[in-house]
Amino acid sequence: MSRLAGRVALVTGGLRGIGRTCVERFLAEGASVMVADLADTADEDLTALGDKAAYVRLDVSDEDEWVQAVAAIEARFGRLDILVSNAGIGIPRRIREETLANWRKTIAVNLDGVFLGTKHCADLL
Repeated sequence: MSRLAGRVALVTGGLRGIGRTCVERFLAEGASVMVADLADTADEDLTALGDKAAYVRLDVSDEDEWVQAVAAIEARFGRLDILVSNAGIGIPRRIREETLANWRKTIAVNLDGVFLGTKHCADLL
C-alpha cells in the first residue's frame, strides 16, 4: 500500500503542467486531491481524474480566496495532509521593458501565494 493512500493534498496551479502531473501522481498513489487553479470551472478536467479529485478556483495572491479554498477543503475532505504550492508565473522581459505592476504581480503570485497558502492551511495540516 502506498504511503499516500488516504492522504489529502492541495495542489495550486493544478490544471496544467507540473501541477497537473503532481495531481495525477497523488491520485495514482491513492491520495485525494483538491485541485486549485484560476479557471472558473474544471468539470471536464476533473471527470477524467475520478471522484477522489475536487476543484476550487483560487487566485493564490488573494487572501480572501485562500480562506474560501481552505473552507472548501475542510468541507470536502475534513483535513489536509499535503500542500503543494505550485502556482507561479513568469513573464520574461528585458529589465528596461519590465513594469513595476508586472513585477508586483509576479511577486504576489510566486511569493505572497506561498505565504498565504502556508498561513491559511496551517490549521488543517
